[in-house]
Amino acid sequence: ALNDVPKDSKYNYEVVIEDDATNPAKSASAAQKLIQIDKVHAIISATSGTGNAIMPIVTAAKIPQICVACADRKIAVGAYSYTSSIQPEDEGKVYIDYAVKTGVKTLGMLNQIHPGINAVADGIKGAALKQGVQIVYEERFDGNNRDFKTIATKAAAAKADVYYIQALPPSLDILGKELYDLGVKNLAAGSGA
Repeated sequence: ALNDVPKDSKYNYEVVIEDDATNPAKSASAAQKLIQIDKVHAIISATSGTGNAIMPIVTAAKIPQICVACADRKIAVGAYSYTSSIQPEDEGKVYIDYAVKTGVKTLGMLNQIHPGINAVADGIKGAALKQGVQIVYEERFDGNNRDFKTIATKAAAAKADVYYIQALPPSLDILGKELYDLGVKNLAAGSGA
């Protein structure tokens, strides 16, 4: 985007990057540094967990935050935090409309406990209920979980037409592999963060 700034602009734009590893505690520290030391005028964040952590900081500093890939509506409260994501109910409707169109009648849901993922999962569940798609298995798990053998075994036993997984890496990769190793290949994934 810096390359798109006109050469004769009266403003001088600079991008300062802090990697928060999508960790809310690191996001809060990074936001404090960006505001207090780097003197930034706006923050762009990603995922609902980090956006929620930054929201009170940018509000206190009166600096705007734009949170991309943030499905949690609580981020866009007040005058300084905004999201640029599709609403969870709309995302759920689109997914379930497609699932019904392709013949899906039963759904297994495996979701990391995370504000954005929770919002999207609830949107999918609401749309499934309206469209008559039965949820035959649902599990929400901690993002620090690295052993999914029990969850994968129980999910596979439900024999859903499709399994919808929402998680951040590495949980997404580990769970997907464990399901695949059990012969579950009818997977759909989203970040929903």
